[in-house]
Amino acid sequence: MTPDDWTNPNFTQLESQAYQKRRAHQQQQLGYGDSGGVYGVASQEFDALVRDAQPSDSLYPTPGNQEMVIVFADGDSGPASDTVLEPGTAKNVLTVGGRRQRPALWRRGQLRRGR
Repeated sequence: MTPDDWTNPNFTQLESQAYQKRRAHQQQQLGYGDSGGVYGVASQEFDALVRDAQPSDSLYPTPGNQEMVIVFADGDSGPASDTVLEPGTAKNVLTVGGRRQRPALWRRGQLRRGR
């Protein structure tokens, strides 16, 4: 890999290599600057790679579907709507987020914060 591969990765080749090495799932932490809420080119590419991790234009082209689970951090850019970044907006990937608030506890029918 060259340094240019890190700033302009070929996702099809990366996922194909991961699948070839028997990794049936892949975790990514990618986010595209101002892409909040957008279903764009990267989301579409990962939607296709979930169904076939080794398509005909990959390093290891294999007929049929080579299904793979791809997990993304949500790349959350704030508490407002449309803040999940692409490719976390893809419909076939698993996008995971978190929050930094204290967990709410349920006691005697009331919701209370803290302990």
